[in-house]
Amino acid sequence: MTASNGVDARHRILVTGGAGFLGSRLVAVLLGQGHSVIVLDNHWTSLQSSLKDLADDPGLTIVQADVTGGIPIEIEPCDQIYHLACPASPVHFATDPLKILDTCYLGTRNVLEKARLWNARVLLASTSEM
Repeated sequence: MTASNGVDARHRILVTGGAGFLGSRLVAVLLGQGHSVIVLDNHWTSLQSSLKDLADDPGLTIVQADVTGGIPIEIEPCDQIYHLACPASPVHFATDPLKILDTCYLGTRNVLEKARLWNARVLLASTSEM
């Protein structure tokens, strides 16, 4: 993919929460545009099967990990980070609100730290409850 100025426009993109409802659809679009996509998801509120139709795409890497523990060192620097890791389940809000706060706060802090180190652009999404 080449931009109008002739520069290669493909990016290496990290999508936290990439196996979730919105994340999996974003991943499909990004792969369709020719980007290399790394999905970071712990599958707490998402289904592992949500990415099954994309599993054979050579541009997709799936890392099962929790963003609250930091971005795993095996993930190479990315140009962009789409931070969608934030559970949006009323059941989980009622049963484990502290885990949700940790995901949103610590996860965002970890993403911003990696973005600083990588000089990456960040898009942050959250739920209405945060």
